[in-house]
Amino acid sequence: MLTSSGRRTDLYTTEMAGNQKGSVLLEFIFSISVLLVIFIFTVTFSFLFADYYGVQKVAREGAREASITGNVDWARVKAEQSAWLWGLDPDRFSVDFFRDGTAVTCQVTYTVSPFHKTFPKLIGGSPLTDVTMNAGATFVWLER
Repeated sequence: MLTSSGRRTDLYTTEMAGNQKGSVLLEFIFSISVLLVIFIFTVTFSFLFADYYGVQKVAREGAREASITGNVDWARVKAEQSAWLWGLDPDRFSVDFFRDGTAVTCQVTYTVSPFHKTFPKLIGGSPLTDVTMNAGATFVWLER
């Protein structure tokens, strides 16, 4: 059978479709691998962002509690409790308080390893460089 352009449609199109099956598979594998890398990067970045958000919340909670109660030791306990709520590893963060005049500042430092939540066994002992996150919050200190 001939088309208007003079090509045969029966045998010719069957041969073309047979030759393209391999290239479609290769294109699929390439695109899936690229999408998988983008997906893993996105998931890892979202976990790092969630940890950073948690560090900010811990600093805010510590400074707020120190401002309200006037007790830095109790504020440290509340900050540690807040860190537990946000899923931060208690062995990897530190909480410090600084008081100057009418303000108290809570400074939180947290060290996190990329891929610690997604693939902890894959990297086997964290060969990647740890990321140190710092956050601080300042509230007014009222003398009681």
